[in-house]
Amino acid sequence: MTENAAEKEPSLSPAIESIAPNADPKRLSKDKFVVVVPRKAKSAATLIALGADEIHMGMVSQLGPIDPQIKGLPVLALGNALQSIAELASKYPIASEMLGKYLADQVPIRLLGYYNRIGESATQYAERLLGDKALAKGKKASMVADHLVNHYKDHGFVIDFDEATSLLDAHIINTGTKEYSAADEIFKLLDLVEFVADMNGKRFWFVGNV
Repeated sequence: MTENAAEKEPSLSPAIESIAPNADPKRLSKDKFVVVVPRKAKSAATLIALGADEIHMGMVSQLGPIDPQIKGLPVLALGNALQSIAELASKYPIASEMLGKYLADQVPIRLLGYYNRIGESATQYAERLLGDKALAKGKKASMVADHLVNHYKDHGFVIDFDEATSLLDAHIINTGTKEYSAADEIFKLLDLVEFVADMNGKRFWFVGNV
């Protein structure tokens, strides 16, 4: 990969496909951390991408919300449930005692604060990874982090190139690049290998970097 002499030389350009390694993206590269998303980089993979200097996307590339999930359910849903129960208790005072007992039976009190802390932790990680990057006009790291954790109501929501650009700006989100074209070809090859393996009753995994 060639870069202008004035630019930092990238030492790593991983193609993310819905992976979430337990690594600090800031330590994955000495100089420049570049992420390419051939298809999907959802959830924790989006979190990793926030640490990148550049994110290369195409028409079918997807980032996603980073609200934490436990056993397939959003942690933030507990807060929504509590609010709904509180509204019911306010609307029907005669049932408040019953609703309080139901809540105490269903959700151990020690979990309430724990789940809340998990949501706050996701926001904190995102804000730290964004660091002092220049983001889209009027956006701050804290605002973007909160948006990615709390704004979207569906964990599978598609954040495409345009929406990602509106949050992170065009100097971070790139499209139509040679990096994306290369990652797209690699993805298609690996997808074909997986298909052929599946047709022959085999399983195919790819672990590492290209």
